[in-house]
Amino acid sequence: MKVLETYLVESEGVIAEIEITQEEKEFTDKYYLKHVKIKPATEAVLEHLKEKIIESIDIKTSEILDPRENEKVKIKLADRASTLIDEQLPGVSEEEKKILVGKIINDMTGLGDLELVLNDDNLEEVVINSSHEPVKVYHKKHGWLSTNITINSEEQIYNYSSIIARKIGKQVTNLQPMMDAHLLNGSRVNAVLFPISNKGNSLTIRKFSKDPWTIVNLISPEYKTITSEVAALIWTSIQYEMSILVGGGTASGKTSFLNAILPFVPANNRIVSIEDSVKGTEKIIFQKGDSFYEKTIKDLVETQLLKDKTVLEDGTEIALNLSEIKVFSSTKEGKIELTQPTAFIKHKISKNMVEIKTEKTTINVTEDHSVFTMKNFLTPVKAGDLKEGDEICIAMLTTENLSLNGSTQLKIQEKAKVETSKILSVSKTFYEGNVYDLTTPLYENFICNNVVVHNTRELVLPEFMHWVPLVTREPNPEGKGEITMLDLVVNSLRMRPDRIVLGEVRRKEEAEVLFEAMHTGHSVYSTIHADEVLQVKNRLLNPPISLPEEVLGALQLIIVQYRQRRTGIRRTYEVAEVTPEENKMNLNVIYKWNARDDRLERVGNFIRLIDELTMHTGMTVNEIEEDINEKKKILDFALQNKIDKVNTIGNLIAEYYKNKNELLDAVNQNKKIEWLK
Repeated sequence: MKVLETYLVESEGVIAEIEITQEEKEFTDKYYLKHVKIKPATEAVLEHLKEKIIESIDIKTSEILDPRENEKVKIKLADRASTLIDEQLPGVSEEEKKILVGKIINDMTGLGDLELVLNDDNLEEVVINSSHEPVKVYHKKHGWLSTNITINSEEQIYNYSSIIARKIGKQVTNLQPMMDAHLLNGSRVNAVLFPISNKGNSLTIRKFSKDPWTIVNLISPEYKTITSEVAALIWTSIQYEMSILVGGGTASGKTSFLNAILPFVPANNRIVSIEDSVKGTEKIIFQKGDSFYEKTIKDLVETQLLKDKTVLEDGTEIALNLSEIKVFSSTKEGKIELTQPTAFIKHKISKNMVEIKTEKTTINVTEDHSVFTMKNFLTPVKAGDLKEGDEICIAMLTTENLSLNGSTQLKIQEKAKVETSKILSVSKTFYEGNVYDLTTPLYENFICNNVVVHNTRELVLPEFMHWVPLVTREPNPEGKGEITMLDLVVNSLRMRPDRIVLGEVRRKEEAEVLFEAMHTGHSVYSTIHADEVLQVKNRLLNPPISLPEEVLGALQLIIVQYRQRRTGIRRTYEVAEVTPEENKMNLNVIYKWNARDDRLERVGNFIRLIDELTMHTGMTVNEIEEDINEKKKILDFALQNKIDKVNTIGNLIAEYYKNKNELLDAVNQNKKIEWLK
């Protein structure tokens, strides 16, 4: 046996050693988790203590599900666990007690010993295929590894899936045996239950890096993903507002690459998006406890904001659903069901509102908000695109399908379904004031004023930049829960975005939004599933995307990432510019990876980039080359001085935009910049 690497990981005070080995008779290298084993008798005491904690501690379900309260909950649990351990196990040392408390916290708020693995920043994926085989992990350096960890039973894997699902307002059951979701920390989780996964219940966690790759990591000899020369070229392209599409296959690192180049955006630029909205005067029926009530959406949201409120930088107010309120929502097939919102949102706008009058009801929404039509299944359509004579989905929650009990209490009948209603008129008026939203993850819609309207996306704000990456979500096997790019991306009139970051483009509607944003003067950055630049073009032009070729000229640069499955290495495979000519999209490949020499080689010369930079900045060709060379020197300097963390490389780039000459002097003299450490 050959030991390849050892290091320590920690979770809630529990420390474990990781040992990665290569064994002669094994085809896969091993990942050994070595930590203190709890004796069976002590384990039994811990199980008893968990029951005592549940009985004696005052923690609400809403606190456990609220990520902002997570640390407070852990402190409460730790304090109570420490007290009970002193009472029940008086002989343990402080070090042993710390381990026992940490184990209790991991068991009660997480996935037990698996939390140690999930806290290993060297891992990208953690995979449970069934209880009959070891857990597998994907290591950044060593690729796929087999661990010494096994899950005791299929029921335990199901419990892990359910724990994760509950935290994000989802469920995984025999009726809904597949779940694909993003956690609030950015990690992606996929669960598939038996017998759909015929080996047994499976769980795949693609981890969101707490310390994500930076451009300096990618140019380093350790990773060799891209050269500093090409990285400097991309920096110049982003500085001067060129739109970039990053292609790549599965696990090629295209999203990580996109994250790594975004710090090149100047610090005085804002990357923003906006949620779709409903006017506060619209009425909504909801369930609280065993009773049903009817209020304006404004009253409902404002009431929740009084109980629990977070205010974002732009003034948006968000409250979690502490009261476990349920609202009416529609399945994709049109059946009305109750669903629990995860959040209530209020924010100010200055934009057009659309009043839609139908044969049976009226609703006011922002023009970019989606309502629904019925074309075999519920289909979202922007309110601003509707016209007289169109039909939209409504759900008449009246005495015909609701029995009235008192003036406001209602009881729904199972037969209730949505129907279509013809639009009598559509009118637009400018509105400045507050609007209100609900986030309903299960069906992604709610019924307001008897009209089925689309809800907002989940808000996720990465710590390292002032931008909101938008990620599309696939429907589950029943066709529920899909969020398309059309539902997510709208232009903000109040917070003009300089740059727009979109998630992966998969369908025509998403691509239309992406290129519409480019044509309106925004710099756009996104990813697409394609293995080479020609395939990017083919995907954009052919079904299911099928964009007209003449619109593709708004895109300036295509970068393709590649992952070699045998070795696990990731490389920038191609860099090409789009050169439109007579309504055609031509590709000019400038750099291409040479697999034999493992080198990114120059194979062509830029045409459009030089022309546009010359036209818009007045720089000569020599000045453009000098500009790129200066940026290359800065990146090499950062690599040499280990300025490779998100915040430090961000500060370095911001310093370039603020004090370029001073920074270049320091770089040329190779002076250490202590405040960047």
